[in-house]
Amino acid sequence: MTMTIAKQATCGPVERDALIEYLMATPVRWAADLIRGGAQLSKGEVNSREFLGSLETIFENLGGRHPRGVDGRKRFLVREVLPALQDPQCTDKASLERLLLYMKLDAANTLEIKITIVQ
Repeated sequence: MTMTIAKQATCGPVERDALIEYLMATPVRWAADLIRGGAQLSKGEVNSREFLGSLETIFENLGGRHPRGVDGRKRFLVREVLPALQDPQCTDKASLERLLLYMKLDAANTLEIKITIVQ
């Protein structure tokens, strides 16, 4: 699959600090430590939903659900998140509600979709 990230650029200190602050208030606050530890932080625009779906997320556990990838992946792919959250055994109802809200905003064309790349 061809990588389709346009307008890729390094994030500046203000964007970096804002992302760290945001992450500290989320269940994945450990990602802020990666950035503080020197991980390169850049941004870009994803021009393909198929490509976006193929990207690995930072989520290893969603309400007790784990990725079912046969390739030994520890993290969910973007396209696997909604089915995992909709699984009746998933206990993370708040994340499902948040994702459904984002999908509703996207359908109304009122959601600015961004991707953050941490290496």
